[in-house]
Amino acid sequence: MSTDIEGIYKDGVIKPLGNVKLEDNTKVVITIKNKMKNSLLEFAGVWKNRKDINSRFKKILKEREKFSTRR
Repeated sequence: MSTDIEGIYKDGVIKPLGNVKLEDNTKVVITIKNKMKNSLLEFAGVWKNRKDINSRFKKILKEREKFSTRR
């Protein structure tokens, strides 16, 4: 079974924000996806008509591709 649930990390513990129907001591795999609201990629469309920012953004993306682990 696989499901997505949001949680909050605080004081070294991840606390789910929704109901989790699991028996006590059930082992799970946790994948961390940080939901930062100021992510550079989240604002990409805002800059599409700005030539000065668009060229800098493309350069940043090209640099990120060099270090990407997703292929």
